Amino acid sequence: QKWIDRKASDVRVGDQLEVCSSITFQNPIQLGFEKGYLFGLYLADGWNRRKYGDEETIYIAGKDGFKKEAQKKWVEEFCKSRSIPFEIRERYCYLKSSELLSEITLYFGDSGALSKNVRQLGFDLEGVRGLLEGLKADACEREGDLTYSTTNQSLALAIRIWNRVLGLQCSTSW
Repeated sequence: QKWIDRKASDVRVGDQLEVCSSITFQNPIQLGFEKGYLFGLYLADGWNRRKYGDEETIYIAGKDGFKKEAQKKWVEEFCKSRSIPFEIRERYCYLKSSELLSEITLYFGDSGALSKNVRQLGFDLEGVRGLLEGLKADACEREGDLTYSTTNQSLALAIRIWNRVLGLQCSTSW
């Protein structure tokens, strides 16, 4: 087969088009599912207070008695299995890890929803699965369709790319 580059305006009915079914990264960063899930929770429902002098603390929302309380329980188990100091409060939990916070801010920027900036997309497949699973904390599922909700364009684009890495169809709208 011979491939020819064409402008979209030159494509005609019956032309065969090559479609990208997935994206792969060379030398992806090895996150693994669990760290990816924690980072996804951070992107969906987390923040830090580095700018206030709280150098190593990562917060994850999760109000007691509501659906997101399960997030806090998961973070608790994650921390216990790694001997990471953590505390649970009624509306959130936090963990203290300079190493994890440094990674998070390196890959995703700092602090709140609008100031998070996805700086790294190339994670291993299990890391991507974990990121998307954690990001479901801020998503809505209806009739089998999943809608991620964010005010952050960088994150919206990253979610689309990570879905494509897994070979899943995904679109964005503003």
